[in-house]
Amino acid sequence: MADRELGSDVLVVGGGTSGFTAAVLAARSGARVIVIEKNAQTGGEGMVSGSNGNFGGGTDYQKAAAVVDSPELFFEDMRKWDPKADPEVLKAFTENTVATLHFLRDLGVKWNYNAAPNADAGASVGRIHTVVGGGPALYSVMRPALEAAGGKVLTKTKGIRLLTDAKGAVTGLLARDKDGSIEFKSRATILTCGGFQGNLEMMTKYVSRDAAYALLRGLPTNSGDAVLMGLEVGAATKAMERVHGYVHLPPYPIPYPLHPFALPQNPPDGKHIGIPGMLMDGFAHCIVVNIRGERFADESRPRLGEHMCNALLAQPGAIGYTVADSPLYDEHLKAVVESAADGWKQLGYGPPRVETAGTIEELATKLEINPGILGSTVGEYNKAVQEGATHLLRVPKANRDPAGLYRKLGINFLHKIETPPFYAVLVIAGYSHSNGGLAINAKGQVLDREKKVIPGLYAAGDTAVLWHGNYATGYGQAHTQGYIAGRNAVAELRKQPLER
Repeated sequence: MADRELGSDVLVVGGGTSGFTAAVLAARSGARVIVIEKNAQTGGEGMVSGSNGNFGGGTDYQKAAAVVDSPELFFEDMRKWDPKADPEVLKAFTENTVATLHFLRDLGVKWNYNAAPNADAGASVGRIHTVVGGGPALYSVMRPALEAAGGKVLTKTKGIRLLTDAKGAVTGLLARDKDGSIEFKSRATILTCGGFQGNLEMMTKYVSRDAAYALLRGLPTNSGDAVLMGLEVGAATKAMERVHGYVHLPPYPIPYPLHPFALPQNPPDGKHIGIPGMLMDGFAHCIVVNIRGERFADESRPRLGEHMCNALLAQPGAIGYTVADSPLYDEHLKAVVESAADGWKQLGYGPPRVETAGTIEELATKLEINPGILGSTVGEYNKAVQEGATHLLRVPKANRDPAGLYRKLGINFLHKIETPPFYAVLVIAGYSHSNGGLAINAKGQVLDREKKVIPGLYAAGDTAVLWHGNYATGYGQAHTQGYIAGRNAVAELRKQPLER
């Protein structure tokens, strides 16, 4: 039996981006709302992200910039971008981002809008909206709005397990704070605790046996609590094998574990150091090989950094080498190498590993790779580029462009590696958060393993699943899924009178 008991219409577990959106909407709709957060501060990933999101379909900001968009076009773009995404969940997202953005704006959140199409998020028209002032500015609006509507926020309160009735419906949550256990009785519970990137056991089980060797870009406190609680009540999961991340140039020798957020230089006040050495697309113009000297992924796939990050996680040590010749290195790698060296130096680490040689075989020897294998890899690749047949390689480099945006920008990723000196730059997978999580329907309701709704249980943001193959920014997803879950939770409650 718990030490205390608290009741609400809606319980939101996790005080981050999606959680506060759901909570504020529900509270302003007349529901009694409690938000619990296990950390001392609210905000989650929203406090350290770029605060930019994919909001489209015809926002007022788009209209003011004479950008023509519609929910139908947004859905069409996103279906091309991520064909593996659940079409009903995706459609709910694309149909609700306008309402979500305007809801936040009307609360007082200020936005900047970029009218340029975003080739790295599958957008044929400009859809990136960014919070002015980032996470701190967002939460300076959201928490007061929640409390003004009668909602409560309890920090340092960690969810332990979901409570269910005899029929399997979720009726609340058992939690713990410094004073003991609390039984939260709620008519709707919304899980918004983020992903599981901070849980090495889950990362190793679901994503990569070498996850411990990768760079953890995201918050370590996102430890899969919601997913684990959902699994205990029979929830289904999706896309657990994928992460959202980038390719990084680590310091050398690599200090393990490599997690800049855990450094003493990182004060626990929402401000954080930058993570050096992010290689956005430089590797895509070159080739990336593993420690055996073999290519293992299409360097030119859409959402370049994310695909290569996931591919690196499947390689020994979660590392690889970007191989380039002199012109490619100078144009696409040199500036990032120099910036990374400076950034890691400020944190007390060495520069990235860069090897150079007059021949590919000499380069292989420096990397302790079989010269014959690396020589064959580069030779076969060069021949395929010459013949326009890179899509026929054992590991194709297809130069795919689903939205046609790279072509519009004049970007081509296919180049021969032939002019000495040759370079090899050590790269590592750097993951921000897990893509996988609890399976939901278009209303944000959590589904069981038979695809049936678990009554009383919702999920949003990184706890839930939207993107399966190509991530298209999480900030818009988090806000919009929070909006959807909050709205539908209240709608379900209104089928019975709300308790005051």
